[in-house]
Amino acid sequence: MADASHELKTPLAVILSSAEAMERNPDNKWLKNIETETDRMNRLIGDLLELTRSEQIKLPLSRVNLSFIAEKECLIQEARIYEKGLTLNVDLEPDVEVIGNADSLSQVLGILLDNAISHARSEIRIKVRKQGSQSICFVENNGWPIPLEMQKRIFERFVREDTSRNRSDNRFGLGLAIAKNLMNQNQGTIKVQTVEGWTVFSFILKTAH
Repeated sequence: MADASHELKTPLAVILSSAEAMERNPDNKWLKNIETETDRMNRLIGDLLELTRSEQIKLPLSRVNLSFIAEKECLIQEARIYEKGLTLNVDLEPDVEVIGNADSLSQVLGILLDNAISHARSEIRIKVRKQGSQSICFVENNGWPIPLEMQKRIFERFVREDTSRNRSDNRFGLGLAIAKNLMNQNQGTIKVQTVEGWTVFSFILKTAH
């Protein structure tokens, strides 16, 4: 609650000061400030509701095709990746089937891809592999490595990789916390590490036999 209150204080202050400025000097720039900060508050409230939902739901699990889910999410994000001038390399072992929930796994992949797009310098790599009783999805980017002390906290609420730019990007540090909750619901695990200069997010699920 304290973290959420802190995040809401700044947009509220901007809205109030802009409203007061409009009373003294009607100008569209004050209205634009109000619209921007209202949108920011809406995004935060939406993320908080999604975080709460991800903690409380009980997902139905079944046999799902992780390779297909990963391919679909890559296609959804393809235009945004292209606009940012990034290269996407997709290496999916075909028909890797796992025990999980398709919609929530799509959401996890969407969160990880969004994170990679925001931080990659030039390239993103997506891989899906079956390793016996487990299957793994990797989402890698060649952005600046996450310090080891930050890696230990990155899935906590309101923890952000790059605080200097996250406010302008409307990033609140809730996406990875939501992803972790959803992986718990899928009876899987998620982690991050730095490998040869690459930031590697990966999640592990039970292979369907």
